[in-house]
Amino acid sequence: MKTRDVLKRETLADQVAQQLMEHIQNTAMAPGDQLPSEGEMADMFGISRPVVREALGQLKSIGLVEMHSGRRPMVQPIDGKLPGLFFKLSLALDSGSVQELLEVRRGLEVQSAILAAQRAGEDDCRRLEETVALMKKHLDEKDHRAFIDLDVQLHLLIASASRNAMLYNLIASIRGPMRESIAHGIAARNSQRELQRIHVLHSDVVTAIRTGDGAAAAVAMAAHFDDALISIVADRVAGQPIGGGKSDGNANEQG
Repeated sequence: MKTRDVLKRETLADQVAQQLMEHIQNTAMAPGDQLPSEGEMADMFGISRPVVREALGQLKSIGLVEMHSGRRPMVQPIDGKLPGLFFKLSLALDSGSVQELLEVRRGLEVQSAILAAQRAGEDDCRRLEETVALMKKHLDEKDHRAFIDLDVQLHLLIASASRNAMLYNLIASIRGPMRESIAHGIAARNSQRELQRIHVLHSDVVTAIRTGDGAAAAVAMAAHFDDALISIVADRVAGQPIGGGKSDGNANEQG
């Protein structure tokens, strides 16, 4: 674990939380293993106990550690949740991580779409088409929260249709952060036209999978993510914080 590093980005508590999580991952700590005490961590990082307590509170909030008065923080069972926890905390600490998450998802999900086009069965295609149809229904009703839930579901259905368990598990492990990145986009925009475009892009992916056209599926999925990434860059150039704050589920999304 790095100690007394120069902690530059965000708050000290944010940075300590990030370093502690990386330490848990990199040293393969097992459930039940104990972290140093608050006092020991304060000495290690050269910071106050309240800052350490705040950092540990962040890890507790995402289910990574358990804390009891008078006892050292204990690593909790993660059962494959660590990738999702890592991305979730990264999103909380740095709005730039929204772009990074989309770039990671682009790589995974373009391949997922290609494999789904090659391997999807009739039941897979039917579920995908039903989901896209429901997305359109909720979009027309301006029920954007339901639209977003179906967006996440559609991406997981495509991953399932890829018949690649490792790829599916990778994508499924970040479904929480995926939902968070969509929420960032919701807060940034309020345009029914943009939501219509997102639906069309999803529909194009499903059509390509139905016809077994892997190349078209890749192009459509890449276009979907590129559209979201362009929006993020445009926001940054315009000086608008990515996400624009908390979402109420009534606007656009990214992903």
